[in-house]
Amino acid sequence: MVSLIVGLIMAWPLFNQSGPVDFSALGATMAIFIGLLNLQQFNNTSQASLVNQLAGITLLISSLVPLAALLLTSAVDELLPFAMGFSVAAVCALSASTLRQQLPQRTKKPAASKSARKRKSARPSKSDQHSGREQGQVKWFNASKGFGFISRDQGGDVFVHFRAIRGEGHRVLIEGQTVSFIVEEREKGLQAEDVDIHA
Repeated sequence: MVSLIVGLIMAWPLFNQSGPVDFSALGATMAIFIGLLNLQQFNNTSQASLVNQLAGITLLISSLVPLAALLLTSAVDELLPFAMGFSVAAVCALSASTLRQQLPQRTKKPAASKSARKRKSARPSKSDQHSGREQGQVKWFNASKGFGFISRDQGGDVFVHFRAIRGEGHRVLIEGQTVSFIVEEREKGLQAEDVDIHA
């Protein structure tokens, strides 16, 4: 991001260009490109949005115009301020799009308070039954690796990780234990969350 800012500051003479192109602006262009290369690392989504595609095409075209002005001919000089303006707009669009795509990934559900985690009931309440909680029995659980599977009462198995078990300290499940849990769809399939062990 610093390279982008430095590049834009160094490129200021290109915005009010009245004479031939100064080759010292090549450093500004290179600083902008280095900043853009670093910007790519933050965009790790598999889906390319229309905004990203348009901003990328605009950036490519607007970066070729200053390079053509610097290297080929001075006939493109009058387009140089517009090209730099498009470059700035494309950088801003790419940055905003990248940040917008990263924001949902960084927001997480707030962690349950200690008092909420300590509340355990011997049987699920009616509110639990209406809140999407399911019942099941522990099929197997590897305490050293911290994961296992729960057999759902309605059929099928669901993955469980030790972090999803309510409680403090070393949290494990024992084969055959009755548990209640919430099923959530994750990247690798169904996973049990907020697992409550029943006596």
